[in-house]
Amino acid sequence: MIENIPLVIDLYLDFYGTGEQCFMGMNDKAIFVMDPRLDSRNTNRAQTYAYASNMKLSAAATDGGGRFALGNRVGEYRLFDGQTNKDGKLKRCKTLLKGTRDPIKNVDVTFDGRYLLGTTAEYLVLIDTQLPGGVTGFGGESMGRNAPELISISLSQEDSVRYGLRDNNFTPARFEYGASGVEGTIVTTTGSLVVSWSLKAVLRGKIHKYSVKPMGDYIVATESGPGVSESTVAGNAVVAM
Repeated sequence: MIENIPLVIDLYLDFYGTGEQCFMGMNDKAIFVMDPRLDSRNTNRAQTYAYASNMKLSAAATDGGGRFALGNRVGEYRLFDGQTNKDGKLKRCKTLLKGTRDPIKNVDVTFDGRYLLGTTAEYLVLIDTQLPGGVTGFGGESMGRNAPELISISLSQEDSVRYGLRDNNFTPARFEYGASGVEGTIVTTTGSLVVSWSLKAVLRGKIHKYSVKPMGDYIVATESGPGVSESTVAGNAVVAM
């Protein structure tokens, strides 16, 4: 049993038709996953993974198949396949990415697990986890020497001046679903601005091609999920009262 799990940090939909949701909790050195679809007598209903030392874990997210990523306050990303060993414990991470050393506030993962998105205070980080052969760093071999270059995304200096931003202090960035049902947009907020990037454009190196929508109120978070598109994300902004 893991003690002092302080917070449920992520819900991921059951994409297999039962209508239930799984949830995750974590503290500085442990992750806890519960699957309510399983009978309460099933010993694998609640799964854990704990480190012996303080890993300064700070964020987690899952893909559509139950694979998950962890971020921490020293800028590291850990990718897990979500599988358990014979003792019912979660297997160790498949891939460790050193990142940029800045504290990670939030992580998000596309449904298929290919793209990982990290949020720091001043910039976002996009990571392509796909390895040769089509597998990802979640379920194949460790990315190791095949680890990709991280793509750093932020506002241009000109726009920071234009909108009077002394610092970005980005809220948790997320992948948003388009009309086709595929995540095609990256959305975050800073101050009273909703900022969105085309995923395809960022992958082509156009990191300063984005849209900015002033909201008139200071935004503290955005809500998202399947069916939420770029055109509706402004309506899902949570403003400070």
